[in-house]
Amino acid sequence: EITKADDRRRQMKDITLGIGYGLTEWGLARRESIPVEEAKFLVRSVHRFFPQASAWGEKQAQKRTYVTTIPGRKVWLNPYSNQAEKNARNSPIQGTAAEMLKLSIIRIHKEWEFDCPFGIVAPIHDELILDVPNKPASEIAFFVKKIMVEEAEKMCPGVPFVVDAIIGDTWADK
Repeated sequence: EITKADDRRRQMKDITLGIGYGLTEWGLARRESIPVEEAKFLVRSVHRFFPQASAWGEKQAQKRTYVTTIPGRKVWLNPYSNQAEKNARNSPIQGTAAEMLKLSIIRIHKEWEFDCPFGIVAPIHDELILDVPNKPASEIAFFVKKIMVEEAEKMCPGVPFVVDAIIGDTWADK
C-alpha cells in the first residue's frame, strides 16, 4: 500500500533528479501537474540547497565529446543529437550507478555462502531482483544491502548511501 509519505518521497526524488538532469520549470510543471510558479520555486530551491550539484550539472552540460563515470569510464556523446546536453548530465550518474551495481553483483557472488543457489535473477537499472527461499530471505536482504552500500561508498567516499530491500512473492510486491 502506497502511503501519502511514499508518494511525496517519490515526487521529491523525481523532482530533485529531474532538475539535476536539466528538467526546466515548464517541464516540471507539466510532469507534476503544478503551476509554473510553484515549479519555479521548487527549481530555485533545489539549486539553492544543492549548489555544487547544480554547478556540476551545468559543467557537464557543456561537454560535447564524452563524459566520464567516477571510476573513469568514458561515455561518448553524439554532439549532433538534441539529447547531448541531457546525456552529458545523465551518463556519469547512471554509468556510475551501473558500475556500482556490477561490482556489487561480483562481490555478492564471491561471498555467497547461503544454503541455496545464487539468487540474483535480474539486475535492473539500480536494482537487483533475487529469487531465494523464504527462510533466509531476510538474512540475504541484509547481506545484499550491506554489500551494495559498501561498494557505493567505496566508489563515492563521503557520500552516504541507502539501499532498500523489499521481500515479497513477486517483483510487483514492492
